Amino acid sequence: MTKQELAVTTRCKDGDIAIIINETPLCAGNLGRFVHVRGPYQYIDILGLHGWVIKPVNNQKMWVQLRRDPPKAVFDRVYWNNPRCLPDAWLLPLKRPKHLFPLDDSVTDVRSNDDPSSREQSR
Repeated sequence: MTKQELAVTTRCKDGDIAIIINETPLCAGNLGRFVHVRGPYQYIDILGLHGWVIKPVNNQKMWVQLRRDPPKAVFDRVYWNNPRCLPDAWLLPLKRPKHLFPLDDSVTDVRSNDDPSSREQSR
């Protein structure tokens, strides 16, 4: 998939911070946890879905399912070199508030509300 196709078809993107909103039953303790999301977007064999490499924001231990048959999970630290993957559909990315980052999408002319000459032109 190209980067443009990924942007249209996935919730998350490389570099996002997301909340875990779904998990396997063995790892349900991870629900609500904030994680860093990193690419590449890849197929996750154990789940049969596509997703991202993740790591907890706070570097605390999290539940990791090691295999499906027989099911086994461990409570351990996750690092970028010892990755954990979750499906894109199980992650909800946090969005940057537009009122704090107004230049992200477009530049607006702030003077138009306070500039007397702009009021005169609109009369």
